[in-house]
Amino acid sequence: NVLLGSAPTATNNAHDNVTISGSTDGSVVAVAWSRTTSVTPTSDLRVAIITNGVAAPETTVVGLASHNAQGAPIGLTVAPDGSTANVVWLVKNASAQGAMLASRYASGLWSVTPTTLAAAALATNATWGPSLAKSSNGQVLTSVWPTKTSAAPGYAQIASKRSTDGGITWSASVSVISQGAAANFQAASLERVGLAASSDGNTCLLYTSDAADDLLCVDLGGRR
Repeated sequence: NVLLGSAPTATNNAHDNVTISGSTDGSVVAVAWSRTTSVTPTSDLRVAIITNGVAAPETTVVGLASHNAQGAPIGLTVAPDGSTANVVWLVKNASAQGAMLASRYASGLWSVTPTTLAAAALATNATWGPSLAKSSNGQVLTSVWPTKTSAAPGYAQIASKRSTDGGITWSASVSVISQGAAANFQAASLERVGLAASSDGNTCLLYTSDAADDLLCVDLGGRR
């Protein structure tokens, strides 16, 4: 066993939502998780890199002293040769409006300033955690996340951005799935996304969505 995260130091502190990814041969493994930092709803994003079974000290990704994203999925990939890693995560402000950020790990360091993939959403709890997938060479990255396009009821979408240089730069945002005013978009609608990539970076998306005519059931959808 390898100890990655130190024990929480205050009441109600906790580690949450562990995500793991590794190089092709398994020699380099990255682990990311959120850690509640106080009894108030704030947490930071922690990442540990394990090389040949030896874990480097856990790191708080720079720029995330506190955020309200407990429980939100974290997108994480490691390049096939283990030389780089990328993480995408949800950050919420005091009004629970969510923004999507990305950071790249190279030469033993995470990027000093995270890249903003999406600014704070228009409504409270209107954005949820992302999924991240990579091509076989690690250069083509695709991230997707559920969000809203309007503060009005409905208007849900799954947004996506792509990088073709290993996470150094990202494309403009594209709406992959879009639902209009009739959609039953609440806190739980379109809130789970899963993404897989083929060797050339083409992707397959799975997502859940609350049906507009049935508040108690959740639909499963997919798109390539």
